Amino acid sequence: MDLREIALTNIGLILDGRASPTLYTEKDFPAPYNKVIAAIKKNPEAIGNKDVADTIFTSLLLPDEIQEAHYQASRHNGLGETGVFAWRKALVESNNKYVIGEELDRFAKACKSNQDVDYLKVYTKLGSMITAGTTGPRPANQIDYKSYKPYMKSGIKYIDSVIGGWPTDGPIVVIAPQGTGKSHFIFYTVCSWLVEHPDKHAALYTLEMSDKHFLARELEMYPEFLPLVESENPRLHISSTVRGVEEISAEVSTGKYGFVGIDAMTQLAKGGDASTYEKIYQTLVEICRFQEIPVMILAQPNREAKKSNKFIGIYDAAWSGAAENAAAMFI
Repeated sequence: MDLREIALTNIGLILDGRASPTLYTEKDFPAPYNKVIAAIKKNPEAIGNKDVADTIFTSLLLPDEIQEAHYQASRHNGLGETGVFAWRKALVESNNKYVIGEELDRFAKACKSNQDVDYLKVYTKLGSMITAGTTGPRPANQIDYKSYKPYMKSGIKYIDSVIGGWPTDGPIVVIAPQGTGKSHFIFYTVCSWLVEHPDKHAALYTLEMSDKHFLARELEMYPEFLPLVESENPRLHISSTVRGVEEISAEVSTGKYGFVGIDAMTQLAKGGDASTYEKIYQTLVEICRFQEIPVMILAQPNREAKKSNKFIGIYDAAWSGAAENAAAMFI
């Protein structure tokens, strides 16, 4: 079935009283059928009454389409009953495929005509489509809760013996003033994790310096990780050109990295306000939840904490409210 047939089937099921209109939104349907679901919600008397429905929807649908909606719904017999087949889910998935197909068509035409194109927009859309199958309620017996581990071994003895490893359900926020070695710490952390997990890959985003500068400096500090970097099958991936947290989210979802390190929050936020920090932290939470991986981000303490010269606590991060709500671990 194509999108049109699925849309008309859902409309027919609603009009026949076999599916509740409250389960649908206008965004679920392509045009012009999105207007039909809006009209159904405004005119509930049309449900189960073919004559009333035909009168109300003649301005929105062709007579043949109204007849087809009833026909499509009736021809599936038992499949139209609630709980037998997920018609709304099929509609949403088909509509999403159609929308991304239209965007890819425009993108391809722009590429062929040598126009400027936004690769990130398409990359992000495809990343969302790839992870879409992990969303939505699932039967409890299909959830692999037995293999779930809230912590992942870090490869650092004092972390693993005291804490149990890195959490995978929220960001690890590392707070320290400038010049205290945060970049050294995140490089050591990521490389130690890779040594501990020889079958996995990690992504490290260095936003305060170029990837060349970062790698040269860190290998001078930790030469023991040179074999890891110069391996024929390198598992450490470094980027210094990321433009925002949405790009990180898209790359991580498609790249299948097992650990993500971000140096640093101030560069990712680019002087933004509290809402900017809130959005970034929430996106990092989503990466952790959906990918089930540790994500570490380096952050600065706020100005008061810097001036006080005191031992830094969990309430001393810049824009600490966003960090407190998002973090699974503070260091």
